[in-house]
Amino acid sequence: MDEKTKSEFKSNDPLLLLNNRYEEIVFAINLCLENNYVLPTLMILFTAIDSAGHLYSNNKSGRKRFIEWVNRWLIGDKELPFTAIDLYSARCGILHTLTANSSLVEERKAKKGIYTLKETNEKEAIDALGEGILDEYFIIRINSLVELFLKGFLDFFDNILTNPELRKNVTNKCMSYYSRTTTDEVLEKFNIKNV
Repeated sequence: MDEKTKSEFKSNDPLLLLNNRYEEIVFAINLCLENNYVLPTLMILFTAIDSAGHLYSNNKSGRKRFIEWVNRWLIGDKELPFTAIDLYSARCGILHTLTANSSLVEERKAKKGIYTLKETNEKEAIDALGEGILDEYFIIRINSLVELFLKGFLDFFDNILTNPELRKNVTNKCMSYYSRTTTDEVLEKFNIKNV
């Protein structure tokens, strides 16, 4: 067991646990990106946004939590090719069907996502896919989407440290995060004799 894991188990610091979980998530995202694994990158990314939304909001609806977090921490006042609803729809499609389809798309309440590995401008997209493409699709470089999430999460984490109410809320939720340990440490913690 590495020292980071030992200190995590012994300290029971929920913010350390949160930091360690998101370090793993960012590592996994980067590993997928380095290998051009677009779907696994998006799956991990959308799951991370879901989790951050859970930490941020007390709303019972996963959809509302996701949208609140994206609007506050990922989009903010930036002009982006997608809305929080578009991103939530993309999340549903990727996580549930591995497609760009969702009920929000079918109801024409959200655009489908097109994710590129290189920078693409609107003119290139229109030339390649035809007029009207931007009415039905948003196009974003996957690295740009990951960067938006990372910056948003770092801002969110800084806010956790400076906002006592948010810190208390997040700390309570982090207490149920998975942590790493060994069987021997669990037995010792609960004073169970190994036979």
